[in-house]
Amino acid sequence: ELGPNRPLRGFFKTLDVDREQVVLIADIQFFVRKLLLKLKRIAAENTGKKTSEADAKSSLMFRIGKVMLENVKGSMHAASDSIVPTTVAAFKTMGPADKVLEIMELDQPMPIHGEVLVRLNCSAVNPSDVKKRNGAFPDLLKDGFIIPHSDGAGIIEEVGRGVPSSRIGERVWVYEAQYGRRFGTAAEYVTVNSNRAVWLPDSVDFEVGACMGIPAMTAHRCVFADGLVDGQTLLVTGGAGRVGHYAIQWAKYAGATVIATAGNPAAEAHCYAAGADAVCSHQGEDLLSTVAELTEGNGVERIVDGEFGGNLPILLDVAATSATIATYASMQVAEPTLPFRRMLFQDLTIRMVLVYAMPEIAKYDAIEDITDLLDGKMLQHRIAHRESLENIASAHQKVEQAGFYGVVLVDID
Repeated sequence: ELGPNRPLRGFFKTLDVDREQVVLIADIQFFVRKLLLKLKRIAAENTGKKTSEADAKSSLMFRIGKVMLENVKGSMHAASDSIVPTTVAAFKTMGPADKVLEIMELDQPMPIHGEVLVRLNCSAVNPSDVKKRNGAFPDLLKDGFIIPHSDGAGIIEEVGRGVPSSRIGERVWVYEAQYGRRFGTAAEYVTVNSNRAVWLPDSVDFEVGACMGIPAMTAHRCVFADGLVDGQTLLVTGGAGRVGHYAIQWAKYAGATVIATAGNPAAEAHCYAAGADAVCSHQGEDLLSTVAELTEGNGVERIVDGEFGGNLPILLDVAATSATIATYASMQVAEPTLPFRRMLFQDLTIRMVLVYAMPEIAKYDAIEDITDLLDGKMLQHRIAHRESLENIASAHQKVEQAGFYGVVLVDID
């Protein structure tokens, strides 16, 4: 009578209860049915007999139980009929974007305790999203299909218990929507923990909000995880990249002198536009001489790096004694060998940065700074390419092809 999922989910919505209470609800339904069966047997046994006080009580309980069950059924089916289908993009197997990504219709999700329901305006495609789809995590699909993407922006339409109703109607940017869970932002609606939906100022476009999650927060952690950078010289490798672009801005905002590396004139222009004081080649004499000139031969105190294994030899050449290298990727050399003795005598600190694993306090620090700079229109943003949800495969292919600067968005609304 409950059906597979829809009526039961509708029953949740009718009673405003959490999914954790499903066992309790099932127990209540089971009890009511057992009660009805027992009362029916009692009524059958007493058919044609003189009505006693006990029989009267049994008859009354039977009628009460029947009304209770009918009311429960009516509530479940009424709520079931009101559930709205929503469009999502998902993949059930791993592989090429145009082969595995498909458009599906699902029931609109409901926020549980501590969550909010966000109607999404747009969703950002990050390199980690295409890596997941391509099989970077073999057990990703063990619990079922995946709705990809961690970052997005939209408006809160519902709140779960424990979340102030005043948040309904709030413009937000969303991060970590598909971290440790199956359903991300490539959908019309997403439910996330309320602290993963961050207030977006009215003056800031949704498309900007969708850029904040992985790129801006990773860059913030790289720049600030090891203390203030005011007065220091900071090197950003790949300054025209998604993370590098924000790292330059964070470092300049905090008072650092910034050297960025770039591979071509277009990338160099992006680095200067973000605020870099100097731009040089990724490797070789150009990098060595630029660092020596700006640091009087002392080397840079801080490095934000996006290709650790491939860049490590040259980074050791330009790092000052007691410098910190904050790195968030190593694609060319996935398992680099560390020259321990040399690094030891340079007293170096190596910090690995994974935005998902950042301490919560670091996330809150990043959010606070992001909010301040967004509200003051002090950050630059780049939207490189846009696709509709129906053409999400093209958006994934764009990210895989590279050769562009900025964020790729999927327009939802």
